[in-house]
Amino acid sequence: MNNPKLSPIEKMIRSAEEEIGTKNIVGVGFGPKIVEGEVKEEKSLRYYVEKKLPIDELPKINIIPKIISISTFGLRKFKKEKEILTDVIEIGKVEAFVYPSMAYREKIRPAPGGVSVGHKKVGAGTLGAIVRDKKTGKKLILSNNHVLANENRAKKNDPIIQPGILDNGHKRKDVIAKLLRWVEVDFYNPNTVDAAVAEPLGDDLVEETILDIGKVGGVTKARVGMIIQKTGRTTGHTYGEVLDTKASIRIHYDKGVPLFRNQILTTFMSQPGDSGSLVLTRDKKACGLLFAGSDIISIHNHIEEVFKQLDIEIYVDYENIDG
Repeated sequence: MNNPKLSPIEKMIRSAEEEIGTKNIVGVGFGPKIVEGEVKEEKSLRYYVEKKLPIDELPKINIIPKIISISTFGLRKFKKEKEILTDVIEIGKVEAFVYPSMAYREKIRPAPGGVSVGHKKVGAGTLGAIVRDKKTGKKLILSNNHVLANENRAKKNDPIIQPGILDNGHKRKDVIAKLLRWVEVDFYNPNTVDAAVAEPLGDDLVEETILDIGKVGGVTKARVGMIIQKTGRTTGHTYGEVLDTKASIRIHYDKGVPLFRNQILTTFMSQPGDSGSLVLTRDKKACGLLFAGSDIISIHNHIEEVFKQLDIEIYVDYENIDG
């Protein structure tokens, strides 16, 4: 709470994180208040719940006040206000997406973004994009830790299969890359990304395009209200709208329920198996990496944080971006 680099909004969210896991709360964030489906101008502290219940069915201790004093969060004021509205939003049970079927699950060479991929012990996720290692300049496959590194259980140089095992990928014949590095998912302390990269066995086995989208046209930050798109192994090419860019939320994994901070929440645009999909704006600028969701919303890491922690950058061909 005393980190001077945190904005007032971030300080408020960090303080509210203490309530995650109580009162049916699974996450907290900040954004315009939503009333009966209509987005209002007033900003609110958002409490994301697995299931929203009528007030008369809640114990008094579980009722979230409609207005909270800013002093509750150790702040004297937020802008000119001394109080902040609250909003309770139902998002369902949030899980890391790894398995079911359909869509872009065939073996493809060279493999583009948007197709089935996975560690030899993981069912299937999505190959997000081909990126560049900033140290070596080599092409790398980008996806999630839980897709390529099996929730921290993998070892460097483990084989990566395309398509994934769930999509009938063969553990020897369909090896496309070897695991290079990943960001550990910490099950006891806050996380910001679920990400990993693998090194293709040959540059000719992959290509720097994304199915149904084309070439990536740069990198940008997600903003509330932004329309975004992705191509994933299960649901293919879909669109969504950004609802929150600073959410703190707990995600269900096989090994536990870790906390993720500063996450992008969007409208529903994915299903299990889409994890690892690169998220882009309409003009094809990368802004996120999909890794989890529910039957109501989808959740993504900020792509700049992914690139920073993995020491990678996107391939951009400015002269040949598909229009």
